[in-house]
Amino acid sequence: MRREREIVAGGAGAGGLRRIAIQGERGSNSHMAALEMLGAVEVVPYSVSAEVVDAVLMRRVDAAVLPIENSLHGSVAEHYDLLLAHPVRIDGESLLRIRHNLIAAPGVKIEEIRNVLSHPVALSQCRRFLGEFQQAKQVPFYDTAGSVKHLMEEGLRDTAGIAPELAAREYGAQVLVAGIEDHAQNFTRFHLLRRSADPRPDPQPDPRPDPQSESLSGR
Repeated sequence: MRREREIVAGGAGAGGLRRIAIQGERGSNSHMAALEMLGAVEVVPYSVSAEVVDAVLMRRVDAAVLPIENSLHGSVAEHYDLLLAHPVRIDGESLLRIRHNLIAAPGVKIEEIRNVLSHPVALSQCRRFLGEFQQAKQVPFYDTAGSVKHLMEEGLRDTAGIAPELAAREYGAQVLVAGIEDHAQNFTRFHLLRRSADPRPDPQPDPRPDPQSESLSGR
């Protein structure tokens, strides 16, 4: 059975990592992955992935978290290209289960929704729900969490976004319907990126007991 989250990193603030760049808005899956890997850090959003890597190289941030592959849609070729083209290294990874939620402004009822905004990939991963939700038009948007940010900033009462639950908390919205994704086996692998020249973090102690010690103690 596949584990829902697989995390390999140094823990909260590991190696002095405090400012972490992501592609997309706060409240996105990249934001969630950063929190899973590093705990309480400052997440700095960028609109373009190349800007994320540039922020790392120019030391505007300490590290970056980028999605590298999805179990349904395959590899993110642009991000592999960025890894090969720039002096960055992979210091950790997280395997995150992707959950999509229908999110609207507080007090809005589901029967009021006439438009559903989200990233095209998220819309495609919720076809079953959206196919039955005939009252609303699907509107492609630049970002999942960005759709929630937009509807809250504009005070839209006839519009919902599809995004992680974190986006609802981040922007003060409400989840109308949770877990509307088509496939439970929807996972994205994220990489934690640092400058190649940065000192490597100290190795973390292995929490598992030493087999030799166990053997000796049992004699």
